[in-house]
Amino acid sequence: MLLYLSDFEKHLRINKNFSDNTVESYLRDCKMFINFCSKNELNTPKSVKNRTIIDYLTFLDSENVSDSTKNRKIASLRSFFEYLQTVGVCNSNPLKTVKNRKSNKRTPKVLNSNEIVALISQPNENTTKSKRDKAILNLLYATGIKVSELVNIKVDDINKQLGFVKILSNDGKERFVPIYSEALNNLSEYIEEVRPIIVNERDNYLLFTNMNGKKISRQGVWKIIKYYAQMAQIDKEITPNTLRHSFATHLLENGADMRYIKEILGHTDLSSTKIYEGYLKNKYTEKYKRYHPLAK
Repeated sequence: MLLYLSDFEKHLRINKNFSDNTVESYLRDCKMFINFCSKNELNTPKSVKNRTIIDYLTFLDSENVSDSTKNRKIASLRSFFEYLQTVGVCNSNPLKTVKNRKSNKRTPKVLNSNEIVALISQPNENTTKSKRDKAILNLLYATGIKVSELVNIKVDDINKQLGFVKILSNDGKERFVPIYSEALNNLSEYIEEVRPIIVNERDNYLLFTNMNGKKISRQGVWKIIKYYAQMAQIDKEITPNTLRHSFATHLLENGADMRYIKEILGHTDLSSTKIYEGYLKNKYTEKYKRYHPLAK
């Protein structure tokens, strides 16, 4: 089945116009499934039946894979077999009747305003790395962008005069997100004084790089966040999306309209944005129980 992945990749890029990250995710999911099939001596698309998919999902359960990740893998495989059916490799799609798992949406982990201030204040040394890291943390919290979006921002995507950044989301859509003045000043200093020291190649237009002047990875940014969170003595679970969740929650907490938050985050559906209501509901319920004389 691995033989069909190359043409499937071309199909995703050319016909579906999927982003690099999405294509890589689909291929990774398909390779994992093909490896599972190979271990069970299922080596052709026609040998994959609905029972195979059920066994695979059971295997994922045993590996403690989350429901949201399972649903993504189902989508990847459904698309793969739809393609194989279209080109005549197999007669049916074994995932046609497979339903997505109903996942319990967990309340996002967020930092409060004091923790945010402590976090973005940590890079305070007069070094190129410290100044770069400060610009990264400030931009993440100022805009709520994903780490996967941040690593692809180009210098020209920053409009210092109008104070916004142009974001190209994973599905190829553009959106424009404002940057508050302190973060913009910090970013301007980085672009004008720090970045030229780190980046020597004239054809490198990326805003942020590693200290060798090459494209910084998502894992690299995650390590930066975790490192400064430890320095700030923040005793909370930190994920690559912690600053994004904190950004959205703080906007909602301060009265921002849900639809505005949806647009600024680049969500396609309002239901994705409503997870932040759950955080506020829990927060205010706790305060109600704590302070109301008859709620104890």
